[in-house]
Amino acid sequence: MFYLLLIAVLFVPASSKLHRIDTSQYSVCSSYGTDAVQLRNNNHGICMQYPSCRLQYCTEGREWNLPLYSVAVESVADIQAALSFATQHRLPVTVKNSGHSYAGSSTRKDSLLIWMKNFPKYGNVINGFTDSCGTQTTNVLKIGGGAAWADAYTAADAAGFTIVGGGSGTVSAAGGWLQGGGLSALSRRLGLGVDNVLKFDVVLANGTVASADACQNTDLFWALRGGGGGTFAIVTAAYYRLHPREAVVRFTASWGAATDAATQSAKRKLMEFWLGVSPDLDNRWGGYWSGHHLYLIFQGSRSDAESTFINSFTSWSTDTLTGDERASLTTETTDHASYFATIRNPSSTVGVHVDTTGASPVDIAARLVPRSWVANNQQSALSLLVNHTQTFPVSSYLLGGVINNVATTDTAMHPAVRSAVWNIITVIPAANEGVRSALPNTITGACYNHASQIEPQWQDAFWGTNLQRLQQIKAQVDPANVLNCYHCVGYIGVDETSTLTTQTTNYCQTTDTSCWPEQAQWDALAAQLGAATGSSTGSTTGGSTGTTSGSNQNGGTTGQQQQPSAAPAPPPATPVPQDGAQAVLPSFAVLVLTALALLLQ
Repeated sequence: MFYLLLIAVLFVPASSKLHRIDTSQYSVCSSYGTDAVQLRNNNHGICMQYPSCRLQYCTEGREWNLPLYSVAVESVADIQAALSFATQHRLPVTVKNSGHSYAGSSTRKDSLLIWMKNFPKYGNVINGFTDSCGTQTTNVLKIGGGAAWADAYTAADAAGFTIVGGGSGTVSAAGGWLQGGGLSALSRRLGLGVDNVLKFDVVLANGTVASADACQNTDLFWALRGGGGGTFAIVTAAYYRLHPREAVVRFTASWGAATDAATQSAKRKLMEFWLGVSPDLDNRWGGYWSGHHLYLIFQGSRSDAESTFINSFTSWSTDTLTGDERASLTTETTDHASYFATIRNPSSTVGVHVDTTGASPVDIAARLVPRSWVANNQQSALSLLVNHTQTFPVSSYLLGGVINNVATTDTAMHPAVRSAVWNIITVIPAANEGVRSALPNTITGACYNHASQIEPQWQDAFWGTNLQRLQQIKAQVDPANVLNCYHCVGYIGVDETSTLTTQTTNYCQTTDTSCWPEQAQWDALAAQLGAATGSSTGSTTGGSTGTTSGSNQNGGTTGQQQQPSAAPAPPPATPVPQDGAQAVLPSFAVLVLTALALLLQ
């Protein structure tokens, strides 16, 4: 019996990283309900935080839009193996960490999904970081491709620092949030996510390992800061500026979901007040707002918070609102040792605030509102706020501050973000179109990370005058469009909202036996992934490698575009009898175990 067991073990699949996907598996995702942590962490990476995104265009009633296989990568070698296989068989590749894309950009029908959740998170603080230009930054956090913001926030706080990050702990820290721009409650004082990242380690579509910063692979560095995730390269690490931890004040004011006449009148008055004060608020204020509430963070003392805003709000509510209008108003001012303390949630399984997802379909849209347009169109701006920001409990972003100090061409985001005062978010089709009509692409653009999944002329809306350069960079770093995702630069596929090409001949069709993988080839990939033990650091020849202390000098010619280092050869493929991805035993092993069971009876 011992020998039978030994034989059975020998025939267990070599890799559990590769998984065959079919639509019936999505019922597991549905069982997680609104638990964003479970949706991120389980079921081979196919769960979407917004369940409609399991379908094409994130729209109920459309066809399924799940990958063919997923690879739970744990190292650079895993990523290289998956990319090599996809290239050989002309399969599109999608990339996902947490699945928070409102447009479903991290999933695609018949793609090979590279799931980053199991990739290293790192989280080490580098005291004395030097990029390839020789520029030194005192404190930097190395964030791995597998990290979520709960991981990054916790690491930064434990070391005594503040970090500019996303509003929910399950959002990927080095993925789509950052590469799409990275709006934060701290951005008016400390900048956007793309303004705080100093370097990326990546794997290119051809398997090359590279680094990109202000002096090496500068085009790629530019594109990764606002050009969107999942299309230029697979980020294995981001090196992120840390800021001194300081006390913050949180101020909230809300009328809730009440709809009585007095409350509706109060909400209109709130929007009149907000229209007047928000464009010129002290840069230390940031946060979220809507037609029914304010959720604001002040980086500084209580006395400064009161003198710069809270006192004026209190005077306004006392002098302007009637008793009935104040009846359902609740306000709260609280002091916290740090921003992290405002989002810490000990009852959460990840220790910080996590947005509720997985519920009803989300028909989201967003628009950047220029400061100059607000100043010159006060009545239209008020109408916009009153008519289109009342949906409970949706919030919009307060922008401006130091965000506007960065040149429009310094990062790949739509130039309008550098002159915007708000990012208005809507979730009702009539409101989506109302804001879009008032602020068309000729005036402004959309915030990529919160944009509609059916945004008309989306390329112009997302990147404006930066689009052409992004397209050129995409052609340079991924000429075969191996990385191909919906609403991404270089997207090839069906799009019903624009004149985008529907060409799909780049990719192998299921009926094409000359390129479509046979089962034995999938088995070989599973075995290769089982043997892949290459470096998971994503480090390169040249560029800073990341130390925990001291100077981090490196070579390179300042201001010159350096060529990425060559990719190490992937481990040789070894066929296995059955698809290890599906976590089922090979047929021979099943027979052996069956025989063993009979012997033991």
